[in-house]
Order: sequence, then structure tokens, then C-alpha cells
Amino acid sequence: MKQTQQNYKNICNQRIAEATSSILNLFKSGNIPQTVALLTNPSFNVPSKSWSLKNRLIAFANGTLDARGFLMWKTANRYLKQGSRAFYILAPLLIKDKEEEDKYKLLGFRPIPVFRAEDTEGQALEYENLPVPEFKFMDVARSWGLNIKGIGLVSNYYGAYNSKEKIILMASPEEEVFYHELAHAAHDKLGLLRSRTLKQKEIIAEFVSATLVYMTNKKTDRLGNAYQYLKSYCEDKDINKEVLKLISDIEKVLNLILETEKLIKSEIEVLCLA
Repeated sequence: MKQTQQNYKNICNQRIAEATSSILNLFKSGNIPQTVALLTNPSFNVPSKSWSLKNRLIAFANGTLDARGFLMWKTANRYLKQGSRAFYILAPLLIKDKEEEDKYKLLGFRPIPVFRAEDTEGQALEYENLPVPEFKFMDVARSWGLNIKGIGLVSNYYGAYNSKEKIILMASPEEEVFYHELAHAAHDKLGLLRSRTLKQKEIIAEFVSATLVYMTNKKTDRLGNAYQYLKSYCEDKDINKEVLKLISDIEKVLNLILETEKLIKSEIEVLCLA
């Protein structure tokens, strides 16, 4: 078994080296494909869409993109499941300015209890059960115990990975979005995610995504999207240099994904022969 794993690693290393080198050479040459618009799932008006960024992040940290108070769920003909517990968002505490009646003063914030959509049942929500295409490497995600869920476009991102809830949320049916979130999950599984900055995490995930797209179907028309995404995080710094600084993490993430996929296939072949 150890020898088989080593063989897989050697094969993966060679494929990774070829793919990453090809992409970096393309970036270096300046011959970058134009960006292509990514498809998104339908947009839905949920209360959290109008929340502050901080409150939306609180909701996401609790594993949801749709959270509401008890009465709001009742109005939507949804009811709390037994044992459901609220989490709290922060609402501004305002009073009228005595000197200027049309103005308000901020005294602070008060906690508001809300409940996740996932902790309710009843009338179906319009965005529930959105289909997710069967991407390559989905078996890898599932073998790691990850749930992959289609969601409506309720924020300004195409996908998200929640390490606490072990879930990948897909607001887009595009493969590179899934690969990006899978890269975050692999980075997390390696124990490296929390020790990296936001900028580092995003550069690693996006370059891994671009590499997986390149390795699976050699499409280069989507690399323009990756280049622009990387550029937004690298700012005025050279993309190639910034990627090379993180190449160790990138290779580890790619190795974990590809090795896991090969081991899954090997196990299936053994079961078929049994």
C-alpha cells in the first residue's frame, strides 16, 4: 500500500509541475486569455442580503446565508426544529438627536437572536434544492465528509467553504468555483489554512483552481479569470513572484486532491475485482 501511495505521489508531482509551469509561463508571457463571464445561480431576496458585512460574516460563521428571527420564520410558514438554538447578530441602538430632530445618535449595538434556515422546516424556500453539476473531484470532497450545496446568489461571491460546518456552498454552476472552494478545504485538511493570511489563502485557492481546470481539460479560456482574480490580491506586485512564494502550499494542496482521487479509484477497482 505504501508503495502504491508513493507511485501516486510521483505521478501527481510530475503532473503538477508540468501544469503549474505551463500556467506561470503563460502569465509571464503576458498572453493572457480574456476573462469570461461566470454563470451564477438566480438571485433571491432574503433578509440577510441587506445586513452589514459583519452580520453576514457572523451568519456565515454559523453555517448559513439565510437567518431570521422567530416571527419572520413564522411569517414565511417555517417553524423551528426541536432543539434549534439561536445565534446573535448586532443591530445599531439609535436615539433621536435632541438638537437635530431628523438625525440620530448611535449609542451602541444590541444583540438580536436569529435562527438558521437549516434549523427550520415547513413551506419550501424558493432557493432550496438548487442543483449542483457533478464536477470532477466531487468524490474527493465527499470522502472528506464535505457537503456540497447549491445556493442562490445572495452576496457578492460565487462560492464559499465553511470549515466549521464542513460545507461547500455553490452560488455558481462553474467548475472553477468548485475547485477554488475544494482548494480551501484541502488547505484546511492539511492544517495550513488558519496560519495563512487572507491574501495567501486566496492566491493559493485560485491558482490551485486554475491548475485543476488546466489539468482536467486543458481549457485556457478561463485562465483570464484566474489571472484577474490573482491580480486583485497581488495588487501592484508581480503575480508570478507572489505565486512562487506560495508554491509549496499550492503543491501540497494539489497533491492531496489528486492523491485522494487516485486512492478512491484504486479502492473502487479493488471492490469491483472482489
